[in-house]
Amino acid sequence: MRNTPSRYAAPLLATLALAAGPAAAQSVTIWGIVDQGLVKMNDGASIAANSGAGLRNETVVKPAWQNRLGFRRSEDLGDGLAAFFDIEHRFSADDGVAATPFWTGRSVVGLRSPKWGTLTLGRDYNPAFYPSVALDPWAWNTVGQMGLATTWARYAGNDGGPRNNNMIQWRTPDFSGLTVLTMVALGENATNRGNAVGANVVYSKGPIYAAAAVDRAKNVAAGKPEAKMWLLGGAYDFGVVRPRVLIAQSTSFAGVDTKSAMVGASVPIGLGRVLLGWSKINPDGANNDSTKWGLGFHYDMSKRTMLYADVGSAKTDRQSRSNGYDVGIKHSF
Repeated sequence: MRNTPSRYAAPLLATLALAAGPAAAQSVTIWGIVDQGLVKMNDGASIAANSGAGLRNETVVKPAWQNRLGFRRSEDLGDGLAAFFDIEHRFSADDGVAATPFWTGRSVVGLRSPKWGTLTLGRDYNPAFYPSVALDPWAWNTVGQMGLATTWARYAGNDGGPRNNNMIQWRTPDFSGLTVLTMVALGENATNRGNAVGANVVYSKGPIYAAAAVDRAKNVAAGKPEAKMWLLGGAYDFGVVRPRVLIAQSTSFAGVDTKSAMVGASVPIGLGRVLLGWSKINPDGANNDSTKWGLGFHYDMSKRTMLYADVGSAKTDRQSRSNGYDVGIKHSF
């Protein structure tokens, strides 16, 4: 019998081509992180970031980087103008549980132009997020991280984290390394939430990185008018070491002032790097300061796969010390 195509093959292939054509033309980028490791904390009472969801004196399977799956696309509209979207899902790889809301990481649409900058609408990161993550040697990951509590001086804002819903952001074009990012997040009367505003100024060129950021959030509940925060920091890459420093101050909705400071460094060693950091948080009142130090080694097996090992130790006044470690593997795609 001759090896001839079925009379149904041509229509089927044509249908598949038509179905795949628009999707292929869109060139949607699928990206993400899958990370798993072992984390163990002792039973200390001091607050320590990434402590295994409150589990103490027990080894748990847990990511040092939040696992995520994202989709993004950019469309050229001509004359340098482009439209884009970026949606990001978070999940737990050790048990397969999806985060809530589903697109909790990021869900934005916008326009960008080298002449006019970038306009973004949706759920997005606050402007203060970018310099604080850039200056934390661990970028808010692993048990070694200095983390949000230090780099934001325990500032919570309206969403209690680095993102806001209902956000409108505009980033200026890059002026020889200098950019400004501004935002307003509409409260839309959700759980006493008022509007929030924020901005950052970043200079990043050559070995120099310097940044400042502010954030202010309103609460319509009686007696809780607003919370606010500012941070300032910088880094310099000497090649053999990249030190960085950050200071921050916040006022909570309850009127509590908190100051914080962090120093850190990254030291390249072959395909890896040593990470070091120390921080202090000083809220209003006596005998309530917290300090933390971290040490880590991250090794790049390839551009996408990394092995990591970190230790961290935190001490809050009048509380027992919290110590922890993690080891694991992170794969980006």
